[in-house]
Amino acid sequence: MQIGASTLCGMRGTPRQAVEALAKRGFIVIEVVFESPHLLSSRDVADLSRLGREYGLDYSVHGPWLTHNLGHTDVEVRRMNSRLFSRCIQAAVRLRATHLVTHGSRMQNLYKNVGFQKHGLLDDFVREIMPVVREAANKGVRLVCENTHSGSDTFSDFETFSKVVKATGAGLCLDIAHADLANQRKELLSITPEYVHAADADILDHQDLHCRIGRGNVNFKWWMGALKRRGYDEKIILEMVKVGDLDSSRKALLNLWNHV
Repeated sequence: MQIGASTLCGMRGTPRQAVEALAKRGFIVIEVVFESPHLLSSRDVADLSRLGREYGLDYSVHGPWLTHNLGHTDVEVRRMNSRLFSRCIQAAVRLRATHLVTHGSRMQNLYKNVGFQKHGLLDDFVREIMPVVREAANKGVRLVCENTHSGSDTFSDFETFSKVVKATGAGLCLDIAHADLANQRKELLSITPEYVHAADADILDHQDLHCRIGRGNVNFKWWMGALKRRGYDEKIILEMVKVGDLDSSRKALLNLWNHV
C-alpha cells in the first residue's frame, strides 16, 4: 500500500508549486489535478516531468470534473469534451502516470429531471467514454471511474456507475468519503477497487469536507480493515484542500493500516 497526495491542496498556486510542495513533504506518489485553473499546459507538463525525474515521483492524474460533459446531446459540446480528454490523456502519458481518474458527467442527471430517458442518456455516455478508455489504455494509462455522492453527478447512482464500469472495462477509484456519504459501502465493495481516495467528511451533516483524517466522522479503521482483507495493495491518495492536513493524515492512515 502506497500513500500519496493530490495537488487539490495547491490549486491557488501553479501546478509546479503544488507538486514541489508535496515532494518536499516526502510524498513520492502524487495525483495531479487536471482542472481549471490547472488545465495543464505543455509548459506545466514539462515542469512536472522535470520534478518527477528530480524527486523520483510516481504520478497519476485526476481528470476534469467541472468542465466535462461526456455524452452531451449537442455535438459541439461532445467535440469540446473529446478534445479536453485527449489533452488530459496526453498530459498523463507525458507524466508517465499510472491512472487517470474520472467523475461522471452532470448532464445525464440534469436532463433526466426534465423528461429525457435515463437509459438512452446512459448509452450515449458509454459510447462517449469508450474512446477515452481505449485511448488511455493504448498509451499505458489505466482509466478509473470515481464513485461520487452528489445527485448532480451521474456516478452518484451506483446502478448507473456499475453499468458504466462494466460496459467500458474501466476500473474503480473508490472514494471512501463519497461511499459513506452516499451510504454505498456494500455496493462499492462488490467491485474490486484499483485506486483509492481518502479524506475525512461530516457524514451526519452530509458535508464532503476534504479535511484531515480525524476531523470528520468517516470510520477509517473499518475501511482500512475492509481494504486489507480484500488484499488491496495499491495507491491511497490523500485528497485534501489544506496542505497542512496531509502529514497527520498520512500518519493516521499508516497507523490504522498497520493495526487492523
